[in-house]
Amino acid sequence: MAGIQLAYGQVFPETFTSAVCSNCVPLGYSIVSGEPAVSNIVGYQGVQWASAIPFPPSKDEVIFPNTNSVFLSLKSTGTQSAKVKVISGGFVPGFEYTISYYVLTSREQFSSYGSSATLQIATTDQLPAIIATGVTNFNSNNANQWLLQELTFKAPAAELQFTLYGATIGGTGHVNFDIYSRPFKCKIPGGQVKFIRDSDITPFPCETENLYENIKLPIPAGAQVIWKANPEVTSATLTTQQASNASPLPSGQHYYAFYKGENIPYECYNTEFSNAEYSFTSVETQAQLISNSATINCVDKNSFDLTSQKAQSPYEVRWFNNDAHTGSMVSNPTQAPLGTYYAFYYNSDGNCYSTNKALLTSAFTVSPATICCNNPNNPASQIPLSGSTADVACPMQTADLTSFLPQPLNLPPNTVIEWFTTADHSTGKVDDPTAVTTGTYYAFSHDLTYGCYNTILSSSFVNVNTPCAAAELTTTLDIDGLNFKEGTERDFVVNIFETAGFGTNGNTSFRISKVGAFDITFPTNSGTSNVFGGVNNSNGNWAFSEDPNFITASSNMALPANSQTTIGFKIKRKPDKPAGIIQNVTAVIVTSSGGDKNGYNNAAVTAVSTTK
Repeated sequence: MAGIQLAYGQVFPETFTSAVCSNCVPLGYSIVSGEPAVSNIVGYQGVQWASAIPFPPSKDEVIFPNTNSVFLSLKSTGTQSAKVKVISGGFVPGFEYTISYYVLTSREQFSSYGSSATLQIATTDQLPAIIATGVTNFNSNNANQWLLQELTFKAPAAELQFTLYGATIGGTGHVNFDIYSRPFKCKIPGGQVKFIRDSDITPFPCETENLYENIKLPIPAGAQVIWKANPEVTSATLTTQQASNASPLPSGQHYYAFYKGENIPYECYNTEFSNAEYSFTSVETQAQLISNSATINCVDKNSFDLTSQKAQSPYEVRWFNNDAHTGSMVSNPTQAPLGTYYAFYYNSDGNCYSTNKALLTSAFTVSPATICCNNPNNPASQIPLSGSTADVACPMQTADLTSFLPQPLNLPPNTVIEWFTTADHSTGKVDDPTAVTTGTYYAFSHDLTYGCYNTILSSSFVNVNTPCAAAELTTTLDIDGLNFKEGTERDFVVNIFETAGFGTNGNTSFRISKVGAFDITFPTNSGTSNVFGGVNNSNGNWAFSEDPNFITASSNMALPANSQTTIGFKIKRKPDKPAGIIQNVTAVIVTSSGGDKNGYNNAAVTAVSTTK
């Protein structure tokens, strides 16, 4: 019967406690009727078996064996049967029991075989109530054989009466009983143990759980709950202390619950194999945060409250400045200075953490919102420049300090780069760092909101050397109209600009290219050219010369720094030129004239055309 256990320790009066005798019973039994006997395989006083009888099975029991090989023998006739009874206790009302016993039919010479053997279970009341009856019918095929019988019943009381007798159809016969001293199997009713919940997960490998708190009530009367680490009832039982403080098991392993008889001297369970499995596992868990970073300005806020970033959870959080919770934890996480911190869930009862390695999701960085947080003694507070020397090659005359800055330039909001000629930014602020001349310049970042600099003394500097200071000349050509009908003549002007902040040095010359469809002429005196409503020209300061291809104008007068001069010309369509001709009028400043340092922007080109 599945799920029932041998009730070891529950003693039943065995049938082999007496020596061979007639008109007697084993110890503990009483005669109800007839003349019972204790026999062996040969017979008993006055009775000899007609054929060989095998040894009783109780002879081979390991514990308390039937060493005399005797058994209870009951003779019966058609009207008279030897009948015995015995009272056995230790039952738990409501529990289910199965008694195992052996019966055998035998005969004397010239007599009959017993036809049936009966074991009847009843209450011990004055008027006993029959609980269960087991009847074994014999035939010629099972004579002289010990037959194993089982009778299952539910105990209504702690003590019960067992009555044994036989019957013979026609003549006299014998039935024999061999009952061991521990013949019971026991089963607690109620099926598998039921749980309030069948699993639990914890982030902590050191956490314990009281398994008993998961049992759904009520439990069967007379029973208790026990726990095992395996589903077989024969496996080791956890102690009450172990089950009350159960540790998490690896994934796939479970705790198993059984009902067991309480306060009885034998083992009785609800099942041989428990399906009531409870899962209690630990899962490595990262601490959950609301966000992963914040900034402080280090002026009116010098620290950050890390505890404000803990997402809702039932677990204690501890903070460390490393991702392995080694060393000391952050002593006051409500006032954390700049740095990166790692959050861990912590179990104070078992002194363990939910993980040994925090991921970036559990990291929180307190960053500087301004350069006011910089440590002036830390080299990292300096601005990293791509170099420290600017040797300006002629004809270039200035250096661009901003070209030495890192790209991209990542600055906090409302923060700028400023250059000074002193290392402590006390004096000498540079107004235009894109065009500086010889000198040493120091770089600082400046927070315009809070007024602080990245450092007290800057070691980020550029030494600028500008051996050549020269003018920068460029030119344009202006004219009111570009299309010329027959006989049309217009003024145009050439403008020369100095843009570097240095006056010209020596002769300045430029050339006008001649074009085949037009005549170009020039006045030698200063006056007004009819361009854009009239502009003054300085032709009187220039000397003009011509060859077949060019008109050249030269002047020895210095063009002041950041100024311009205008020279006027006339252009007229030649009378024999047809419509549809397009030609370029080009003005070019002669290379290096006037000390010009850059010849790449010295030309101006304008296209003119003939029309009908």
